[in-house]
Amino acid sequence: MILGTDGADLSYRTLDYDVTATADGDLKVTEHIDIKLRKRKDDDGKTKPWKQLYQQYMLKTDNLTDITDISVRNVTNGIDYGHQAKPRLPDDVPQDEWDSDYANHWYIADVTDDDDNPQPYVPGKDGLPLDGYSEDKTVEIGWNIPTTVKPTASSSR
Repeated sequence: MILGTDGADLSYRTLDYDVTATADGDLKVTEHIDIKLRKRKDDDGKTKPWKQLYQQYMLKTDNLTDITDISVRNVTNGIDYGHQAKPRLPDDVPQDEWDSDYANHWYIADVTDDDDNPQPYVPGKDGLPLDGYSEDKTVEIGWNIPTTVKPTASSSR
């Protein structure tokens, strides 16, 4: 995570958490993320558009076993993102199709084996068991944004 760095392609202007413990011992977490996106280049020096933002979380049997009840809202423009059950890599989807079919959606994926091969993850079903065996799993929660190449700021929760 890069906080307030002037030269980074993506920087967090703020990252706030509101955490509440429920009566059954679960945690309800609301993240408010305010980011700044800069113009960026690919390996050939061409402008590379922004299409997707994400955060990864490590599930462990001794502390965080699942993530459920997910919602994403772009508070900058008031859009509530829909759920996308099958994650897609942005480079695999043409821009017009991305903007019409994938933008303004969020996903959760199992990326334990490979970041470039996200597998569907079903909250409440694919979490770790509470059986005492030590196990880890990496999940990614991402939100697909409309294609953008201009420097911009966005706020989501």
